[in-house]
Amino acid sequence: ALEVAGYEVRQGQDYENDLFPVPGQEVFLGGVRVLTFEYPTDDALTGWASGVTDHGWGIPAGPYGTHVEWIGPPHFFSAGRLLVLYIGEWRRTRGGERTLEALELALGPKFAGLQRPWRT
Repeated sequence: ALEVAGYEVRQGQDYENDLFPVPGQEVFLGGVRVLTFEYPTDDALTGWASGVTDHGWGIPAGPYGTHVEWIGPPHFFSAGRLLVLYIGEWRRTRGGERTLEALELALGPKFAGLQRPWRT
């Protein structure tokens, strides 16, 4: 769907990290890296996502949850069994705003993470 809308999409490397209960995959949208995770069921993703704090700095890793010092502001999206995490700002990173627009187009509004500032 993103390629049809004019976005360049390229698959990257596999991604595994103890913070997520399923393995992930890097995807590059116009050269900007996002992480994707496919959960076994919609309910499995919904259960995990319900433990993510509104601002995205806290996730349900470990027995009590974990505060994560991401390298930039986190943006969490989901649809069905797919979780997508973009770490970056919309203005300062190359293509950041376009990346957020692409993810919103494909997945709908994010469920957690830094909110956009008002536009004048």
